[in-house]
Amino acid sequence: MRKNKGLITLLVLVAMCLPLVAAAGSWNDGTFEGTGRGFSSIITVAVTIENGAIVDIEVVDSGDTPGISDAAFENIIPAVIETQSVDVDTVTGATGSSKGVIAAITAALEAASK
Repeated sequence: MRKNKGLITLLVLVAMCLPLVAAAGSWNDGTFEGTGRGFSSIITVAVTIENGAIVDIEVVDSGDTPGISDAAFENIIPAVIETQSVDVDTVTGATGSSKGVIAAITAALEAASK
């Protein structure tokens, strides 16, 4: 049952991200905040959009364990900026923080789409 719950969560996250992948480059310029549930806390990010593209992502707040969550932030943020998409791999050993930062970025990009 636990394995199925994880698969369902992953499928829901992917489904939520598909519209954002298609909308890449169509975001409004500015800095937008978003939040997502990390392993043990809410993660808040600020995503900066210039000329319709993601140019910067900053973790504003996170209570997840430093050292573990850092690996997620250090790998996912550059991957999102490079691909202009939240369709990136999670970091092994920091899955909860990875999903949280991806969810937070997704929420910020949704705000940038309005």
